[in-house]
Amino acid sequence: MTADKVKVQKLSEEEIQKMKDNGVEKLPPQTSEECFTLMEKIAKLIKDGAITFLVKEYTYLTVFSIAFSVLIYFTAEPED
Repeated sequence: MTADKVKVQKLSEEEIQKMKDNGVEKLPPQTSEECFTLMEKIAKLIKDGAITFLVKEYTYLTVFSIAFSVLIYFTAEPED
């Protein structure tokens, strides 16, 4: 995807002034390039968070599997 395909709803000067008067410090993106850059940053944060979650999830799964395997190995009675 490229910035030229991003549609942006531009705010009027009146809307921008209202937002500033209401204490809004950071205005929403007003150009396709700004919007595209923001979308890329958000996508990167989501991707990084997902990878972090999966690493943590598989770490817990590995520890649980090893602990449960050891427990079964030492507590199960062999069949005669």
